Amino acid sequence: MRVECTDTPISWLELERYVLGESRIEAAVRGHLAECNACSQVTSAIKLDARVMPALEIPVTGPRRVWWRPVATIASALLLPAILLLVLWPSEQPQPGSGAKGDALSITLVRERGGVLLAPTHHAPADRFKVRVSCAPGMRLLDVVVRQDGALSLPLATSLVDCGNAVSVPGAFTLEGGIAEICIQLVSEKDQGRAIVRSDAVCHVLAPEATNEATNEATNEATNEATNEATNEN
Repeated sequence: MRVECTDTPISWLELERYVLGESRIEAAVRGHLAECNACSQVTSAIKLDARVMPALEIPVTGPRRVWWRPVATIASALLLPAILLLVLWPSEQPQPGSGAKGDALSITLVRERGGVLLAPTHHAPADRFKVRVSCAPGMRLLDVVVRQDGALSLPLATSLVDCGNAVSVPGAFTLEGGIAEICIQLVSEKDQGRAIVRSDAVCHVLAPEATNEATNEATNEATNEATNEATNEN
């Protein structure tokens, strides 16, 4: 029987780094493995795979005539303008989440709907959301605060996260109601667990998804209007 992951699966590469003691998110991986049998089984398989690879034999060859260097130089000269254009031209594709890179805090939302994980553009009652955060390396306390319909709430408990790039915040939550502003912020032990949005918080806004009922009503109104116009013309 196949065991499914209880949360967002951890990649094989990250589990190998964890086994070798090289993971930058060791605490988060350890916590995930304590609750997820599927990822724990993969980790056990990695630990059991202790085969010693034979040394790589490098054949000794004489000097070779490097005939391709003039061709490579010409190709580089032709490709350089195209590379500069790609680097300098602003991307028109919207990026998920908001916030700056580097030492600043940034947030990315992941929506689970019917077993499918996507970057969200709207929210619906059946959706489950996870928060991923990027921040300067180190252990940090984080609070997730939701501002919706004039009220503030804490959908998740305060988390101690080993910061890095796109680190998952433990837990998931749902949204109901109007436009929701999901914010993440670094907090101290004294300020943790308070339903406030600090000035240095980073937020992501999601609007509610239009319901089928509203869509059907709009379609029916448009159809009736077109029918009445046709009748009046006749």
